[in-house]
Amino acid sequence: MSSEKLNIEPMYKSVCRFRDLGTGRDYRKVLVGDADVARIAAFSFVGNVCQNWPSWRQVTIKTGDDLKTFDTATRTINGQPAYLFHWNDLTSDLWFR
Repeated sequence: MSSEKLNIEPMYKSVCRFRDLGTGRDYRKVLVGDADVARIAAFSFVGNVCQNWPSWRQVTIKTGDDLKTFDTATRTINGQPAYLFHWNDLTSDLWFR
């Protein structure tokens, strides 16, 4: 086996740089949970980023017909703590479990 290890830990961590989510034009899929590490989080919903305005400190997430607003300053949605995770093979597996 190679001496290099595959580092998968960053894939389980919540988004810290909200600019990484894009502007919303490409509708990146995100998973919303209540802890900053996906392995221990209880997930609320999956949605697509439809607006990301870092200057306003808001990320708007579309879930079906609903729109949810994530406040980046307080890391909350409707006053409840929330953390965003990039949708990838590891986080999608946790969602489907």
